Amino acid sequence: MDIVGPDFTWERFSRLIEKKRNQARVFVMDQTQLSAVGNAYADEILFEAGIHPKTPCCYLTASDRHRLFDAINTVIAWGIAEVEKAERPTEEKVRGHMRVRNRAGEACPRCGTTIRKAGVLGFDAFFCPKCQPDRTGRGLDWSRLPKASPDGGPAR
Repeated sequence: MDIVGPDFTWERFSRLIEKKRNQARVFVMDQTQLSAVGNAYADEILFEAGIHPKTPCCYLTASDRHRLFDAINTVIAWGIAEVEKAERPTEEKVRGHMRVRNRAGEACPRCGTTIRKAGVLGFDAFFCPKCQPDRTGRGLDWSRLPKASPDGGPAR
């Protein structure tokens, strides 16, 4: 489904996600489900929605799903505006406006907690463990781990 087209409605999105069991980040990046969301914007969308990247879609509440839908619209519109404003060649990746992507070890712009990096299906995912808590009870308690270094590994 084209996420920037008129067919991207709450009703269609809701039908797409309702029976999914894969992780939220995997769903958001699945080009057979939603077009045009890559690594960087998947992180930003989940940050905006307050959803941990490893949360299975079947664990998302109705409120979570609404926030995710709204975040897709908001973040993609924001990203398009930022890229246009940068006036760079189309083949250049414009990433200076990103809030969590590639910011492991830095402070969250919303709460100040250290941004973390985790692997999700072979891709790096960047998130704030406080703003995007793992509510499944199956993941790490990130608040109990030492601060990460900028590369996402343990602090030295």
